[in-house]
Amino acid sequence: METMQTGNISGQTNVHKVQMNFNEFRQLAQRLISDNEKKYALICMTISNINFINSVFGATVDNEVLEYVMNTIIRNISSAAAVSRFSTESFIIITDYSEKNDIIHMLDSVSKDVKACKSAEEYEFSIDILSSIYVFDENNNNMEVNNITDNLFVSLRHSDITTGYFFYDSSVHEKMSKELEIVRSVDDAIKNNEFHIYLQPQHYLQHEDRVLSAEALVRWIKKDGKMVYPGDFIPILEKNGLISKLDCHVMELTCQFIAEHIDQEWFDSIVISVNVSKVDLKLRDFIEYYTNVRNKYKIPDGRIEIEFTESAVFEDYTIFKQIMLELRKSGFYCSIDDFGTGSSSLNMLKSMPVDVLKMDRMFFVCDNENDIDRNNSVIASVVAMARGLGMKIVAEGIESPEKIDFLRKIGCDIIQGYVYSKPLSISEFETYVKNYIPKYLPASEKMHPSPLKGYNVLDAEAVYEKYAQVMPYVSAVVIELDIESDMYSIVSFGQDNVLFFETSGQYSDFFENVIINNIQGNYQIEVNEKISLKGIISAFYRGDHEIKLELMMKKYDNIQGKMIDEYIWWLFHVCFQKVSKDSKPMAIIFISNIQEKKEREISAISAENRLKAAIKSIKCEIYNIDLKNYTAFLVHGMGMESGTKKSFDLKAYIEKKVYREDKQRLLNIIDSGEHIDFIKTHSDEDYYTEYRIINSKGKLKWKSIHFVFTADNEKDNAIIIIQDITEHKLREEEILKSQQILYQFFSTMCVCVFEVKLETDYFHLIKAEKEYETYFNINTESSSYKAQFTKMIQNSAIHKNDSEVFINTFSPENLQKILETNDSASSVYRAMTSKGYRWYEARTIKNSESNMVFVYDIDDRKMSELRENRELKCNNITGVYSQDDFYDVVVEYTEREELSGEHIMIMAQIDDFDNIKEQKGIEYCDILLCNYVKCMQKSIRKDDVLRKCENGMFMLFLKNTGRANVEKLISKIRNGFECEKEDGIEYGSFCAGISTINKNDKDIQTLCEEAREALITARKLGAGSNYTYSDTNE
Repeated sequence: METMQTGNISGQTNVHKVQMNFNEFRQLAQRLISDNEKKYALICMTISNINFINSVFGATVDNEVLEYVMNTIIRNISSAAAVSRFSTESFIIITDYSEKNDIIHMLDSVSKDVKACKSAEEYEFSIDILSSIYVFDENNNNMEVNNITDNLFVSLRHSDITTGYFFYDSSVHEKMSKELEIVRSVDDAIKNNEFHIYLQPQHYLQHEDRVLSAEALVRWIKKDGKMVYPGDFIPILEKNGLISKLDCHVMELTCQFIAEHIDQEWFDSIVISVNVSKVDLKLRDFIEYYTNVRNKYKIPDGRIEIEFTESAVFEDYTIFKQIMLELRKSGFYCSIDDFGTGSSSLNMLKSMPVDVLKMDRMFFVCDNENDIDRNNSVIASVVAMARGLGMKIVAEGIESPEKIDFLRKIGCDIIQGYVYSKPLSISEFETYVKNYIPKYLPASEKMHPSPLKGYNVLDAEAVYEKYAQVMPYVSAVVIELDIESDMYSIVSFGQDNVLFFETSGQYSDFFENVIINNIQGNYQIEVNEKISLKGIISAFYRGDHEIKLELMMKKYDNIQGKMIDEYIWWLFHVCFQKVSKDSKPMAIIFISNIQEKKEREISAISAENRLKAAIKSIKCEIYNIDLKNYTAFLVHGMGMESGTKKSFDLKAYIEKKVYREDKQRLLNIIDSGEHIDFIKTHSDEDYYTEYRIINSKGKLKWKSIHFVFTADNEKDNAIIIIQDITEHKLREEEILKSQQILYQFFSTMCVCVFEVKLETDYFHLIKAEKEYETYFNINTESSSYKAQFTKMIQNSAIHKNDSEVFINTFSPENLQKILETNDSASSVYRAMTSKGYRWYEARTIKNSESNMVFVYDIDDRKMSELRENRELKCNNITGVYSQDDFYDVVVEYTEREELSGEHIMIMAQIDDFDNIKEQKGIEYCDILLCNYVKCMQKSIRKDDVLRKCENGMFMLFLKNTGRANVEKLISKIRNGFECEKEDGIEYGSFCAGISTINKNDKDIQTLCEEAREALITARKLGAGSNYTYSDTNE
């Protein structure tokens, strides 16, 4: 890049303000930070909204902004500073550092001055500057500028803010590393069953404190037993678009748990609630997936409750209401969690189809004693409101018994909290429920109020006079219900005598025995909500005038005198009497057989009506279009695309409103007739494409357009469907951005990163350390993946014992198969370097466009694991290596490092060992062997390798030593071991055979055989002898 100002750039004295290319900048910066006498700051600066500026206002404005920002930086940095462009929208600065405030003042000046950019003022947009700063001092001046720069820019993209600045330090790096580790581990954690559900019991105050429900909470317990707490991983998974995967897994675990216990007596009627993220609800198949999982495990209706947070529900009230209705139709209960933490509208809440309201724990925290009464009044009001709306009310986070007494008095239904129990594992939960004895139950309390005594059934004249206005319903069963006493009396059985039950009694019994036991299962939730005693009471106190409910219920057979398995349609119509202030609240219930009416309705619904009903549920605009002149006529929707008109010209609409980069493409489609050819040749498919528009506020919006032919379409007519898909595209961009951030962060930790597109056989190297690139003979230019993979294998860079594993994972054919069913693939292998073989892990991460392959150097970790495993398998008596592990270690030494001296193999044997064993016994020999090992271990180096063989033999491998050193070592071992003499026999002397490698031309087997032959010769020479094998031996 052209130099803006020139001067003497010297790391020793001064740095004049200068703009340079990044390679020059990097060299200068590295030289400067090596100066121990001065401090320097490295500042990475980015225009965080440059993509928006480019897409809305074009490349010309984009370039003007970039040039203006660069000039503004140059004007504001000190004379001892340099600046370079790092990427399209990012800049990097090296400047001397004396005080933190100096840097902050400079950054504030840049942010302030860029507001004067002519383009920004003309088009009325802001230029958002975000900066990350790293300070070098004498403690870190040996850091690589490349690595720090990469980390700074990753931190910018990772930042939760879009303007301002922050100082990069170890805490930022640690946070990024922690997030990366969690994101990388979640798939394996699911596969390895590291996620578990814990259940926190919910106690029902009005049912003797029994446990009738529980909340399923996820816990991550790693293989080593360490627990990762939800607060440490759930926000990260939400941020990186992975929370849905975990939520689906928790749903699967919950259904599996219910299915395994549903037939057990202790688990009867217990409902389990699961939490869902608001991200889940934006997935198209959310309801379908949850329903399919429930059906897979054959979970009955009403056994699973779906919890939504208050903030998520009222963020998009209309969508959530529809979701809740669909879930309830599918047999789920729905609840609002953390109620009271957001800004929910009570007006919206009253029409929300919610079964349970969970009061947030903050309701029950009151620091000021003077506010306790006011706080309790608020809680009582919420409980009364929930009961009035027909919702169960749960108080969560309760920790003191005093709260239980208060909540019971004001009518709270359920309590959840540590006052009863913490979240429990499945086995702990089962034990808890089976053995639970109520501990907070008031002795004087009656859990089930008795019905009022002396309830009199009205006589015939009173009934006729009182209910004369209901005579049009004489074909229905008519019931009078006293809401307060739970007592009912039949006024009339109707003309058909269609149901059979007692003429009076408790309505709760009638509801359970006659209605619940005989309705179709999918009506259970709605029936409980509307015509149970609780539902009727709630409607009465809400001020509703009536309740109407149509449902399928069994038919009563007069001949058999019982209900039979034939379902017919019934109408339950509940009316409330207008009563005086002092009279009892009463309800009149009409139960009518409407089977014939429903059959007529169903047969009268035409295909056209069903289509219209379906269309109304879709958020879109539908037009009938004349393909001759492209005039579109509004069929359904608000007509926003046509400016609320009933018709518009499609081509004119494209010319005027469609974003310039998409405009010509759409016009080409129409002019070429591509869409017409497609839908005429694919009668069962529609033609689909996406485009962008700029709305009246200057914001970019994504749209989709479908061209459809229906069976009765005329030749020159079609239907077009236009939908707003902005939210969907933004979610895609967020996930892609998160992936790109992670990819960039991955690459700073990798020895090699490359991109692979299997369908097009594409390979592109992004980064590779020079040594890895050389040994693998990697193409630095884009090329064929098949060709590159063949070169990797043919180059013999991969250890012969690991090549099969590598091929099974990363050959084009095998990788394609793995990624069809998995999101990632990985392989661990050894590869050649200048220092011999090292351990690497290659991991592929799949995304929609291509597959990224990251290669990590895991040699230190892998070698540590191998050492630990071998130490665990050491001989119990002597504590030294077994045969296989000894060979493995020796092979690693010979393969991993260049030979700088000689490798020596010594095979030693205690003289006359068989005779010693016979004379002294096995225990004595064990002690003798242990003493020998201790003596050898004191004499050898840390990297030397010792092995015990049979019959008093040892093998010792010495790395990079010489023959003279071997003689000294053997003498040292002999001198360090005190031999015992008895009856003229010396117990403990040994012979030694020695073999050597002068160059890496012998395998381990040959080396051992030579040492064995040398030992045989030494034994022939007599006790305590040594002999060195020579290639001239015969």
